[in-house]
Amino acid sequence: MSTHPIPQNKTSHRARGFTLIELLVVIAIIALLVSITIPIYRLVNDGTNSARSLANLKSIGSGISVYAAENNNYLPVVESEETLDWTNIEIDIEDEDLEKLPAWVRTLIHFAAENDSDMSRRVFNCPGLRWKDSEGKKMPAEDILLAYGATDAMNGFDEDDELTPLEPRHLATIENKPNTILVVETKQDGSDPQSYGQVTWREANRDFGRPKHTEANVIDFRFKKAMNALMADGSARGFRHKDKGDLEEPHWTGE
Repeated sequence: MSTHPIPQNKTSHRARGFTLIELLVVIAIIALLVSITIPIYRLVNDGTNSARSLANLKSIGSGISVYAAENNNYLPVVESEETLDWTNIEIDIEDEDLEKLPAWVRTLIHFAAENDSDMSRRVFNCPGLRWKDSEGKKMPAEDILLAYGATDAMNGFDEDDELTPLEPRHLATIENKPNTILVVETKQDGSDPQSYGQVTWREANRDFGRPKHTEANVIDFRFKKAMNALMADGSARGFRHKDKGDLEEPHWTGE
């Protein structure tokens, strides 16, 4: 009796693609991961940029301290028509850009260069800025000249004992130095490559009083909804937008 092999069922091993439902699930998972990762990245990046800005402010504070020590304890004047001699001074800023900077910044840059130090772009610029030029294009970081502004505490006194940016401030007239703010992070001045060079208490008080930190006009709460500041004692610290109650006019004027 002859036997015949029993035919075996052959299973197809054809490659199977993703179904529409599976693709949608994968996309949803990727979108969820991105939504979680981006805020964390921004938070970490803001923390790094904030630390660099604080380091810049401390460097500016050191420059101010050295300048004051060499000038009978007077701070650089905030506004001045005085022409500085830039002959034989080597810095990384063009002459036409120098004219755009406020007097207190030009004075510090000039003084540092005379003493073989560098206080130009490296110190007065700030990482993480998202500024735009007059055409609405993102401004290259290397084009930014200034990211900070002086407070009323940098102003000196006139003949009527009124604060004015036209006179230099003597350090002895600032009693509470650890809590007096000299320099802060300020917003871009229009489409120019520098920020507001000075911010008055009136402007600061108005910005702190706005409902949202993004609505501020002059002060820049650029990192973690906070404003980094240089204090009159040379230290640097941050103030959150919601900390307005901790800042009053004496902290801004040094009086």
